[in-house]
Amino acid sequence: MNRALPVICAICTVLTGCATAAPSPAPPDTSPQVTADPTRTALPTGTSVPSPTPTTSPANERCVRATTQIPEGQNPTRYINSGPASGCYDSVGEFLDDIGLTWAEFTTGTVITFWTEWPVDDGGQVVYPTPTPIPISVTISPSMDDGFEYVCGHRPFTVDFSAQVSGGRGDLQYAWDLDEHDDIDATSQDPDPFTYQTSGVYHARLTVTDDAGQTSVAERRIVVIGEPTWPGWKYGVTAHVNLNQGQYANMDEADRALSMISETGIQAIRVGFDWTAMQPQRQGFDWGDYDRMVAAIQQHNLGVLAIVAWSPRWASVTPDQSEFWLAPPSDMTAYVRFVYELVNRYHDSVRVWEFWNEPNVSIYWKPSPDPVRFAEMQRLGYLAAKYADPTSVVLLTGLANDESEYMPQHIWYPPEEFLREVYTQIGGEYFDAVGRHPYTHPTGQGLDVLIQRVQAVRTVMAANGDASKPLWLDEMGYCLIGGLTEDAQAEWLTQVFNHMLWGTDYDVVFWYNFRNKVREEYGYEEGSEAYICEHSYGLVRQDSTPKPAYYAYQEFIRQHPAP
Repeated sequence: MNRALPVICAICTVLTGCATAAPSPAPPDTSPQVTADPTRTALPTGTSVPSPTPTTSPANERCVRATTQIPEGQNPTRYINSGPASGCYDSVGEFLDDIGLTWAEFTTGTVITFWTEWPVDDGGQVVYPTPTPIPISVTISPSMDDGFEYVCGHRPFTVDFSAQVSGGRGDLQYAWDLDEHDDIDATSQDPDPFTYQTSGVYHARLTVTDDAGQTSVAERRIVVIGEPTWPGWKYGVTAHVNLNQGQYANMDEADRALSMISETGIQAIRVGFDWTAMQPQRQGFDWGDYDRMVAAIQQHNLGVLAIVAWSPRWASVTPDQSEFWLAPPSDMTAYVRFVYELVNRYHDSVRVWEFWNEPNVSIYWKPSPDPVRFAEMQRLGYLAAKYADPTSVVLLTGLANDESEYMPQHIWYPPEEFLREVYTQIGGEYFDAVGRHPYTHPTGQGLDVLIQRVQAVRTVMAANGDASKPLWLDEMGYCLIGGLTEDAQAEWLTQVFNHMLWGTDYDVVFWYNFRNKVREEYGYEEGSEAYICEHSYGLVRQDSTPKPAYYAYQEFIRQHPAP
């Protein structure tokens, strides 16, 4: 073909006196033939070049098809003179016809497919570019996003794995090691369901290899639940040292309370880990205050029983109500994901978890108790906690007495009936121990009534195959009403611990609570019996001076040290 260079503008000579002409916006299709420039520019970054093509350009058999975006600063003439298309077209018109554009449409960023020249080897053969294979991308299903019940369960636990794969070249080979025994359990993209017979944490691994020798590996954590690691506590107390509850002004004040608790020999505190405080918005978590609280508790060598409760407004079934946090979540998936993130963050420091508080009364489960809905919360929360920390202890949260006779303004679900319905819904597999809050007036009711209340729960447990499962009194105490004095309160504490911890099978008692409340939470009128009761449960007074009950607890522990 003719290798002459094109003439791309008209010239007026000075001799004729004519004005300089403006450049033509589009050269005619009959542009002169072009000559390939050996210094032509390379293909732009991101160009796609296919495998060798059976056809060649009319101008040059060394040309192959390529697809790219037009780079900045190019025009059709430059593209075939010294650009990527040089040597492959006889004219600009032929080039524009091939790419299906006019001169005006040849603009930066437009994607075109055209002929481009590639070198030959010493034998005169075209050296075609080797396409870079697309990397292999692999993910494994199921994941915890599909539901914790698919990645965590009791043995025998069956998992239906599958792989989502993209990229790679040619045929793909699959190698599954599902139980970390370093052997191949399956070789297909979707293997048969696999059953784990032994408790433990497994990392199912899939290795995918393609014909280009590329390899990609994906893993999925699987938890087969075994026995929890029990903390060995006997003595606990509820302490509202989570600052968002407003019972302590700052962490220094809370730290002084923790110091006093530790000095008694008490082993653990029961404290709220409030969802509404840590995830006030759907996106993101605010861990700051709780990080500081957990660190302070650790400094005093105290264990933690964490109450995971209280819905943020965005998650509540009653978002428009003033006490929205006392209603259960509308989206249980959001709650159990929070449980997972919480346990995963604090599992080194917090060993025992319970979900919600006294869900059998409308005070804490608005608008009315629902054992079916709570059972689902318990099941899913248990799986989320165990997936984060397989050796954690998960309680079925403490159930309240039926106090409908004294507080008819609330809806009460008798604790034995509530527990029986939970067993009906989910059995006993989704809690390691049962909690109970058997508040009993020491003189008006006494030890016999307390024993009856606790034994009634034990009877339900035994009827459902859980006779040997631990029963924790995770909230127990009494306030200064009905003629009860501070000294009588202390005597009652000693009676309770003597009977409940020594000579019976009740593992732990958490006294309620450490300090008389300083902030009203329930709207009780100051001076009313309900107000006086709510503000007098403590082992210490509002000014943190010890009551007789504080010293009684300390002395009991001294005489009966925990094993």
